[in-house]
Amino acid sequence: MREARRPPFFCGLGCLDRPRLSCYGTGEVLMHSFSTRYRRPPGLEGVEVLRLADPDFHFAPHTHDAYVFWINGTGGERVSFGGSSAILQPDSFGVVAPGEVHANRPVTESRTLESFYVDPIVIEEIVGQCGGRSSGFRSRLQRDTEARGWLADLHAVLIRSEDAFLIHESFLSVFSRLLGRHGEYRLYPRPGSEPRKVAEARSILDERFAESLGLDEVAALCGCSACHLIRLFRRETGMSPHAYLVERRLACAKALLAEGASLVEVALDTGFADQSHLARRFKLRFGITPGRYRRQVCS
Repeated sequence: MREARRPPFFCGLGCLDRPRLSCYGTGEVLMHSFSTRYRRPPGLEGVEVLRLADPDFHFAPHTHDAYVFWINGTGGERVSFGGSSAILQPDSFGVVAPGEVHANRPVTESRTLESFYVDPIVIEEIVGQCGGRSSGFRSRLQRDTEARGWLADLHAVLIRSEDAFLIHESFLSVFSRLLGRHGEYRLYPRPGSEPRKVAEARSILDERFAESLGLDEVAALCGCSACHLIRLFRRETGMSPHAYLVERRLACAKALLAEGASLVEVALDTGFADQSHLARRFKLRFGITPGRYRRQVCS
């Protein structure tokens, strides 16, 4: 995804009384509050996320240069825009278009807000990648339990993960589906040899799984957009490109461990960020830690 054009200071809030921010080298942007966290996910230009767990914080009337999408992890809040107000329900998510004046205030003592601030250029790029035409999203509170679940899962990735491939893929996957279901959007089918593109992508991931690959790089080598590749790959294989990449890494890691290789060596040789990253993924996939697996099969 090319770099979005945006002002030097891109703040999700965009309100008059801006909090004081601190920027750290990890790509995180944090407010000076133990209960509030901002982050700009690595490798995802034009996107900022917020987790706010402060039941006393009210958003006075304000606007954004970006689209804002949000859910309440816990509790609830009253949202005002367009001359009316309503309570954001637990099975719903909210959307506010750029420039729309709105205000939010909690209505429960345990409100946790999870927000995405997305540059309009990013939305335009997703539409272009998916081969459609869109005028974006209208401001609304949308009741859709499944879509709310997509946003909750995506927020968990964007607020914590350092895996740029996973971040990019997860974001494109969720927002392309949101556009298809709730955007002012029409999809135009793309011609082409779709099974061949998936076969090419699998071949690249099979051969280069230990490298720090980017989703855009793999898509470009296959002659399609990242958004299109995700959709094709999932349809043909039943899993996402990132999930397939992790499977290849784990399969190789398992084989190396069976030969008695050290955990540090295995992590470095199979594309995992470090030993702890390997351990988490290995335990999730095989139900056992890599160290214990090696001891059992090498004894």
